[in-house]
Formats: sequence, C-alpha cells, structure tokens
Amino acid sequence: MADWDSSRENSELGMALVKGSFISDSDLKAAEEIAARTDKKLSEVLVEQGLVDSEVLGSVLSLKYGVSVVNLAQLEIQPEAIALVSEQVAREHHILPISVDDDTLTIATNEPQDFRTVNSIAALTRKRVETVIPVGMSLDDAIDANYTLSAQIQQQVSQIAGLNLELEAGGAEVLEIDALRQAPIVQAIDMMLTQAVRDRASDIHIEPQEDCLLVRNRIDGVLHDAVRLPLGVHTAILTRIKVMANLNIAERRRPQDGQFSATVANKKVDFRVGTVEGGHGEMAVLRVLDKSMLLIKLPDLGMSPLVMQ
Repeated sequence: MADWDSSRENSELGMALVKGSFISDSDLKAAEEIAARTDKKLSEVLVEQGLVDSEVLGSVLSLKYGVSVVNLAQLEIQPEAIALVSEQVAREHHILPISVDDDTLTIATNEPQDFRTVNSIAALTRKRVETVIPVGMSLDDAIDANYTLSAQIQQQVSQIAGLNLELEAGGAEVLEIDALRQAPIVQAIDMMLTQAVRDRASDIHIEPQEDCLLVRNRIDGVLHDAVRLPLGVHTAILTRIKVMANLNIAERRRPQDGQFSATVANKKVDFRVGTVEGGHGEMAVLRVLDKSMLLIKLPDLGMSPLVMQ
C-alpha cells in the first residue's frame, strides 16, 4: 500500500473545490498558507475559517473517495468506541471514533485516504477500521463534546481543594453543609451524572484508591474509567452525594442505601445510592435508572428486516 501524500491530497481537494465553484483561488491559497504555517490539515482550516461549509466539504470528499457521510450533530456516538481511543490520539490524528461492532471500529475523518492514520488506529485498538466523512459539526467540536467532560470535572474539583474542612475528635474530616452547596462540588457531580447518562451507563462507581479517587461507569456490563480525581476531594464528593440521597453524612463504616432524582440532559433520571466501606475508604455506587432507556426501538432488537415485516 502506497504511503499517503498529504500535500497531493490537499492539492486535489483544493482543485475539486475550486472546480466546483465552492471556493475561490485566492481563498484556497490563503487557506493553504494557514495550513502550512499552523501544521493543520487543509480540510480543517477551510471549515475553521468559514471558507467552506462542513456539509459541502463532506459531499466533495464523499464523491472523491467513495466514502459514506454521517451527520455528527444527529449521530449518537457510542461510548464504547470513545473508550477505545484516547483524547490525545483523537486530537493528534484529527479523528473521532463513532461506533464499534465486533471487530470493526468506525471513525469520522476528513481524510479517509490517510492510510497511515487508519493503520495506526487499527494497531492501537486491534480492530479493523472503517472511515466515514463527518458533516453537521466540525471534528474539533465533536471531539470537544465527547472527550472534555472529564477535563471539566477535573477543573471543578481543583476548586474543591480550597474548601474549609474541620476536624472532629479522632481526626475525621467534617464538611460544613454550606460548603456542600458550593458551585464546584455541585457542578462536578452534575458532570459525572451527565457523563454517565450520556454514555448509557447502568452504574457509577466512586472508589477511593491508594493514590486517587477513581470514578468508573458500567457500560454494557463492563466498567470503564471515567475520571481520576485527587484523593483530597473524596470527603466532599461522598458527603454531597449522601446529602442528595438523604443519608447520614456522619456514618462512614456501615453500609447505607438511598435515592434521589435529577434532571439530566433535559430528562428526569432516578439514582439509587449505596455506600460501603472499602479497602481505601468509603465508596459509593449509583445505579442509573433512566426510564427513556426502556423504550427500545424495533430496529434495535437485532431482528432481520424480513422478521420485522
């Protein structure tokens, strides 16, 4: 298989856009200069600078390469696919994993003929990689939407470290109730719930480890790391969840059970909470009860078209 020549592909893409009267020669030249100066891909620069609409670019690329087009704004990205590729790799190669089916991973990319990237992702995930052309939103925006919740959670919890903790007899930490209503704690937990509902998780596990507070989401029976937080926020996070579930915040050694409801992604979701003492401190498991998940569409049952008829 021949190596992918980015300069040639950029030239051919530019010529196709000019020939189709989608862009002028001068605008193309300006975009090429920006791409060369910033080390970005031409397709990326064209959309960023507003020179070509993403739908137009997608149609041209689809005709050029014979690859399908997907509307990222309307597509439900599979969290299992996101979990296979790190944010760093997605940004480095400017791709977005959108679905995984058995041994095949489908990625959205504006350069489907970049076989070096395709082979790199295939080697990393040990999956056969198929490519599609994204429209509806830029790849950068799509990557932000699917990868940055953990970064936002990290940003919020960095502010929690400044909360005023008191010490009771024996050295146990006690948080004032007013502190639990502070925005960083509330927003961090809201983001955790949002991420779990978005990823269609059945459970959220909040578990203190030796060196961090690990948050994991159970998706299709498998636990996936969601975010790792500093151990210093353990008490604040667990106590806030206890308050939400109407549990005894002073009790840390005996198991407790409770529940609460929250509006997540414009829908009401119920959460059942269980706390128990673990090897490195108190842990919590939140069962996600999203009633909308019970409404399964007929095509999602896995039946053949003939059987459905």
